[in-house]
Amino acid sequence: EVVLFLHAECTPPPGYDECCTQTLASGSNILGAFTFRVDANSLRGPAPAGLGMVEFFANVRSRPPACMPYGDQGLHMRTADLKAIGGVP
Repeated sequence: EVVLFLHAECTPPPGYDECCTQTLASGSNILGAFTFRVDANSLRGPAPAGLGMVEFFANVRSRPPACMPYGDQGLHMRTADLKAIGGVP
């Protein structure tokens, strides 16, 4: 069983359920996160300058060695691991 933490304004990528399962299948990964991307078509008005840079650096930050994804990236983990760390307050 997998828990997906997703911000209300976020949409998971197509096939997200299979991606979560594959990411956590080996047992060596405790937490997974999707690639950060802003759908510029959903913005009101033109995309802000530097949006691509924000996406790039958010994704660099979420990969080794830092491994610090943002909540917007759809964090996912096994239910058993979540319970082992005390669950959600």
